[in-house]
Amino acid sequence: MLRTSLACLVLVTTLVACTRDDSDRLAGVVPAETPMPAIEAATLDGSEVSTEDLAGAPAVVNVWATWCAPCEAELPALVDVASAYDGRVGFLGVNFTDDAAQARSWEEDYAIPYPSIEDDAGALADDLGFPYLPHTLVVDADGTIRYRIFGETTAEELSGLLDGLLAETA
Repeated sequence: MLRTSLACLVLVTTLVACTRDDSDRLAGVVPAETPMPAIEAATLDGSEVSTEDLAGAPAVVNVWATWCAPCEAELPALVDVASAYDGRVGFLGVNFTDDAAQARSWEEDYAIPYPSIEDDAGALADDLGFPYLPHTLVVDADGTIRYRIFGETTAEELSGLLDGLLAETA
């Protein structure tokens, strides 16, 4: 009984921890047609990155945190897709309100092949309009957010969206 209660408590805590507001919770892929906000910020390794670095090719922007279990669950898919589309699609992470040292360690442990911005106050994530973690934006080569993925994504889902965008630009 105690073990079951603890398991339920952990599950509820994880779900609440990754949620800001559950009132109008969206899930899955939602088409969009909004401009990607301009970003210029420091990455977790101290270098600078800008949305201009992603211009001219489709891009994936993923908002994540080390304390978010669904973020961790989707991470292998993101790493696989980033590696498979290397040179054709840009990837950028936005680390939401984590301790920078812990986030850098996580990047190293999971061998994340793309940079992540340090968003310790959550302001950038707010600019991107995310309601909860994880939140992934799929951006076309012209800088328009074409899809918002609310919640955990898969390699198949993300690859399908990217293949569609790449076919449009071919």
